[in-house]
Amino acid sequence: MQGAAVSQAAFGERTGLERVFLEHQGRVFRAAFRITGNAQDAEDVLQTVFLRLARQGDGVLAVAKLPSYL
Repeated sequence: MQGAAVSQAAFGERTGLERVFLEHQGRVFRAAFRITGNAQDAEDVLQTVFLRLARQGDGVLAVAKLPSYL
């Protein structure tokens, strides 16, 4: 199954997590920047949020209100 995901990514198809990241990275970064007041810290927060999301697996992608969850 993982081989299929790799081949899809090689042909430009986005994975679920990648789609979520592309759609919500700006919102997460802006919220983190408002809280930290620093772009580098906000980048660290952004990375942490999406790493934690990746560790939770695809189940979290089915959350009804993902922007609120993030």
